[in-house]
Amino acid sequence: MANMEKHQIYALQINLNIPLESEDGHVGGVLPDLNEDAFPDLNLNPDEEDDTQLSGELQALLEERTINSEANEELSQPKTKRNLSNDEQIAMYEMLLHKNFNGLLRHGVTKKVATKFSTSTKTVQRIWNLSNRGKGTSETACSKKPRNCGRKRSGQIKRHSNAIKPYLKDENKRTRLRFCLSMLDSGSIPHDPVFMDMFNTVHIDEKWFYMTKKSENYYLLPDELTPLHTCKSKSFICKVMFLAAVARPRFDVEGNEIFSGKIGVFPFVTHERARRASANRAAGTLETKPITLVTKDIDNARTHIQPDDEEFCQVATEDGFDIRLTNQPPNSPDLNVLDLVFFRAIQSLQHKESPTTVDELLTAVTKSFDDFSTTKSNHIFLTLQSCMVEIMRAKGCNDYKIPHLSKAMLERKGQLPTQLKCDTSLVQEVLSYLDGSN
Repeated sequence: MANMEKHQIYALQINLNIPLESEDGHVGGVLPDLNEDAFPDLNLNPDEEDDTQLSGELQALLEERTINSEANEELSQPKTKRNLSNDEQIAMYEMLLHKNFNGLLRHGVTKKVATKFSTSTKTVQRIWNLSNRGKGTSETACSKKPRNCGRKRSGQIKRHSNAIKPYLKDENKRTRLRFCLSMLDSGSIPHDPVFMDMFNTVHIDEKWFYMTKKSENYYLLPDELTPLHTCKSKSFICKVMFLAAVARPRFDVEGNEIFSGKIGVFPFVTHERARRASANRAAGTLETKPITLVTKDIDNARTHIQPDDEEFCQVATEDGFDIRLTNQPPNSPDLNVLDLVFFRAIQSLQHKESPTTVDELLTAVTKSFDDFSTTKSNHIFLTLQSCMVEIMRAKGCNDYKIPHLSKAMLERKGQLPTQLKCDTSLVQEVLSYLDGSN
């Protein structure tokens, strides 16, 4: 504790206009003895000052003046309230503890501490009183809110949303591992494994798009009416299946788009003329109707064609093309860029519209497909490569978290890679695992 902090200054009020009288009533008495026990010895240094207690009347006078001055300062301060953290309250208590004298705070200390912590003097006094005027511990100055407010939690509990994932058999896991290894550049596997750039790969998949969701969120003005959201049956909302085909977009050295990668999105619908007239259209009007029964899809189900299908191979080699069909592993939506991110992204854009007919739904989905950013589409292919790395680490299992690569930041810095590398030891470990499981 500094010497100046220990030193106390006391003022004795004496009216010099009144002559002093002695005990016998004659003028010419002497000044009171300032070295009596009721007053501190001013001839001593602050370090040598004894522990003499103030007299009761003088101590009460000092306390009254301190309280009155701090009350006036409190009225002059703005009535603001700020929640102090436990560290701030402990630091405040420690500062007050160093600036007190026998449980009393010096004049002006409360205001200085309140200014330093941007709070009111009333808060400073409350913390000082809670600590029993310096006789308590720093824990007594801590806030009581964590114990008295909010939901009571036991231990470390955190919120987590868990999505259902496909169940994988052992053979499914091995197939996923083989597929991930096939996506590595064959010339880089021995020493520096790296994934293929995937510029010559087209991802094809299908998805149901619903006319509306069971629950929608709207932002309304104060005087705006709540929209009416109706449907004949919540269990049978009108839906249309779309087949989408996308490839990786291409850019030149300056970052300009050369190819968007959006080959197309094709609805499964038919156009029929209305047989009868109704309140909505006349008889013979051409109507768009969704195909609700699809006998062939592109998700490696039983109705899929084989990669060596004769009819497909004949068409795929026409005009000098060399197109090969490769099925993704079953129960593996995380190995297709459409199921991984793309479909969810365009579905969120589609839900911003409010279609009421099949034609409006087709327009909304097509517009969302065209409006999707090609830059984000390029990022999805890097996300797919990172998922393949995690699948190899998990021995083909889908119990992993999609890693965050900070792709937008890397692209701003011009450091976004085209292909991701894979650890050599991880590739050798997967190869050994597949050899041992056969």
